Amino acid sequence: MLNQVKWCGGLLNMVQQPFSRVPEIPSAEALIDIAYRRSLKASPSIPLQAPRIVKMKRLAEARIRSLGDFLCSKLNSIYAALPSSRDLHPFYRTLLGLVVKFEDYNKARSKLKASQRIIRKLVREYTTKVREAASPADVGKIRREAYGRILSVIRRIRKQLELLEKVRKSLYKVPSVDPEGVIIVVAGYPNVGKSTFVDQVSTAKPKIAEYPFTTTEIVVGHLTLNALRVQVIDTPGLLDRPIYKRNKIERMAIAAIEHLADSIIFILDPSETSGYTIEEQLSLFKEIKNTFKTTPIIPVLNKVDISTKDQVKRCEDALGASLFKMVAKDGVGVHEVLLEAIRLAKASSQLAVAGVDQP
Repeated sequence: MLNQVKWCGGLLNMVQQPFSRVPEIPSAEALIDIAYRRSLKASPSIPLQAPRIVKMKRLAEARIRSLGDFLCSKLNSIYAALPSSRDLHPFYRTLLGLVVKFEDYNKARSKLKASQRIIRKLVREYTTKVREAASPADVGKIRREAYGRILSVIRRIRKQLELLEKVRKSLYKVPSVDPEGVIIVVAGYPNVGKSTFVDQVSTAKPKIAEYPFTTTEIVVGHLTLNALRVQVIDTPGLLDRPIYKRNKIERMAIAAIEHLADSIIFILDPSETSGYTIEEQLSLFKEIKNTFKTTPIIPVLNKVDISTKDQVKRCEDALGASLFKMVAKDGVGVHEVLLEAIRLAKASSQLAVAGVDQP
């Protein structure tokens, strides 16, 4: 029962979303400029008495190595930060597929690794040539040739760098998902009480996160229920108007939520003070239910304190007399709704919550 539930405060140690760690990816031109300027600062230790050609060789070697090392380090840090599409949670994998074709993404990421191998080979090749140079003029010629070939490797991956930066910019602010916990998505028309519900059940101030391909932000609340981590997500601009009014990209972005939600709470306002009729709300509920066929959905009546008996009955006639009812602004009934959403999520994903009686 509800009085046996322990509500724990504080933000959770969430699993960081895979694109938030990706550093800003410079253009090929910017990367070349930075690498070139850094290489000119290379200053190896050279005895003052050393012959001029020896000084030139050591300086040329140091600069070629500096150029190659910086570029390889930068490409490797980007490669390591970018997740493999095969390792992504289905939610993030679906969103990635909205930005770019998986084949193009994987090829671009692989190019970063291949480019490092080419650059290291060129560094070895040209530092050897520098050591074997017969004259100062030869040293200068070899160094210029080395720079040209190494930097041309970066120029050849210009499009791949642009593509990967597009991916990063599209996805790095997407909210973190905790795949080991329960994720509950809240749906319904604007002003029916979704954000109030999220505020009431969250044990810390909900975070605001961007969602790609929409002009909105989503609200992510966190709580722990005994040992279980729970995220409650409000989706303004996503699941709050008829899906048939969306374009193809928006519909695909909405479909990605199917991989995210363990259960959905659909909130209705029978008082109609939200500005939407009961009929409009019921129609949206049916659309959401048809879209998320494999996800448990709970219809919930909010604002029942200001709704008439006739308004409540119209909802009950359409959705069943055993509807959950709440007054979210006062916290009345919200925890019971949350527990039911968790119970349904457990039933669908076989999660175990020790010590929690199912309502």
